[in-house]
Amino acid sequence: MYGWQLASALTERGLIASIGTLYPLLGRLRDRELIVAFEQPHDPDTDTRAAPGAAPVSTPAPSGGPTRKYYRLTPLGERHLESFREQWGPFTANVSEIIARDTP
Repeated sequence: MYGWQLASALTERGLIASIGTLYPLLGRLRDRELIVAFEQPHDPDTDTRAAPGAAPVSTPAPSGGPTRKYYRLTPLGERHLESFREQWGPFTANVSEIIARDTP
């Protein structure tokens, strides 16, 4: 995904307050080598390259718009994501149990 696309998706879901909060987070993820960023001309006809985890396309896109910065997970980032997913289910189950128990 490219930055604005990612920010829009996260903002719509209430996960970030504004686009300004996203870029420092992306910088920290790059510093930890969990994501890589690459620039590429935007091509609305083949925007599947912007899907999460999609590998960058080796040939440049036709001139269809401004160059955009895309982000994708690194192999290390994919491992961290998998670990997070494994922990998320038990975590949410425990929180739900606590909330249910403490609800009158």
